[in-house]
Amino acid sequence: MNKKQIRLNATPYILCALFAALIAAGAYIKIPLPLVPVTLQLQFALLAGVLLGPNKGALSALIYALAGLAGIPVFAGGGGIQYVISPTFGYIAGFIAGAFTAGRIIKRSAAKGTAACFAALLAGTLAVYAVGLVYLYLIKRFSLGQEVGLRAFFLSALLIPLAADLVKNAVFAALAARMLPLTGKYVV
Repeated sequence: MNKKQIRLNATPYILCALFAALIAAGAYIKIPLPLVPVTLQLQFALLAGVLLGPNKGALSALIYALAGLAGIPVFAGGGGIQYVISPTFGYIAGFIAGAFTAGRIIKRSAAKGTAACFAALLAGTLAVYAVGLVYLYLIKRFSLGQEVGLRAFFLSALLIPLAADLVKNAVFAALAARMLPLTGKYVV
């Protein structure tokens, strides 16, 4: 193998590390809402899936999660192994499933335009919310011993943040549709 082949083979993993860094940077762009902080982490995690494919997108989110659990303050609330018992850790774990889902949807889609990217981002968002909401409910109810009214829970933990995420997804879908042709030659 010559040096050029080695560099090209390393490119997808360099992109994984870059997206892990983008997910971390997205943690510090916060829109304060009750219960769950709204950041750009989700969109960067899903964008990793769309642009890098399901496996490398999920790897980017996994690198991000492991960096935070190792103590690097990349999460919206800091970092460290204790973050596993944080009510919002389920969303971080969900980034892995969301990136994989978004990547899988766009990979199987015949069209690669804005609408297809939005559909992939929406599916990824729903995967993240599925993991995050269940984890949030279980931690609040059983670990913290808090009474959780389902109506208030779904309003504050699903409907309000989901509305913001749909708007952000629309912007990121347009961005992804423009970037997708550029990443195809680097991602295997």
